[in-house]
Amino acid sequence: MITHYGDIKSNTFFSQLVNIQQKDIVIEHIQQFQKLSLRVNNISEDNLLNIFMRTLKESIQNELHLFEPNLRE
Repeated sequence: MITHYGDIKSNTFFSQLVNIQQKDIVIEHIQQFQKLSLRVNNISEDNLLNIFMRTLKESIQNELHLFEPNLRE
């Protein structure tokens, strides 16, 4: 990731995006993730989906993996 996005520590919004974790209900987490993702440039939808999945609670991650989410559908 550093090669593609540069030093994560110097890219505050990207750093916040990859480090947030779901604490509240999913809809609130989605809203927070969307706000941060709008401030991050040059990130593919696939990478964004992967980052989002990792920020969810583990139980929700496991359930979503069963559906094999794909942004292209």
